[in-house]
Amino acid sequence: MDIYSFINSRDIAAYCREIKKEWNPFEMAVIISRSNRPMADKHAAWRELITGYPDMPTPKNMHVDASGSLHKKLTELIAYEEQTIAQFQAAEPDATYVFDVYFYDGRGKERRKYTFNTHEDALVNISGSWDRYDVRSIEIEKYFIDDTENQKGSIAVTFDYDGSIHGFSVTDSETPEVVLWNIRDLNGAINEQLKSFYIDIPVPFKRGDILTIRITPDRCDDETVFVLDSLTRDDP
Repeated sequence: MDIYSFINSRDIAAYCREIKKEWNPFEMAVIISRSNRPMADKHAAWRELITGYPDMPTPKNMHVDASGSLHKKLTELIAYEEQTIAQFQAAEPDATYVFDVYFYDGRGKERRKYTFNTHEDALVNISGSWDRYDVRSIEIEKYFIDDTENQKGSIAVTFDYDGSIHGFSVTDSETPEVVLWNIRDLNGAINEQLKSFYIDIPVPFKRGDILTIRITPDRCDDETVFVLDSLTRDDP
């Protein structure tokens, strides 16, 4: 697996590749989880960890307990995310979709004042209304008409301009006996395991370097320039 391709900074990825930095399978799973790659890429990489790398326990920290099998955790996570996306995409009576578009130029977001029958219709409307260069991300929410007491819950999915899925959030039903997406506990347990651990990633920078942070690698007009003062990995 090219684990370096899941490091969000191209400079840091190149440096780790150059020094042949290695991580154990759990650390690789964390790096994949926290990358900016689409969900489909993360699932493919986690499946490669399950089939091509040895299993190991997941460690304990102040947020989560240890578990006996990384492979089991990753299998559960993939199934949970695929189940949620399938539920988001499924046609259901009285379900509707609305979207927010987030922009690069400081305008924040814009919500369409009308709804759509499918998420595909919403994506078509977005591509016909805004240029690729303007759109930073898209959030499409599925909810139910007249569900004023949140009996059925809602799912909001984040897309890029090309329609690739990058993440989602679930609002659970307030009525457990009719909930459609009863997955809150599973979601929290798995995601905390991967997102609450410190992973040592060497960097080619030193104190005093002038660096940039970019929202997306291919745009230079949205970068923040700063002088590096300290590195987390140097703090014992």
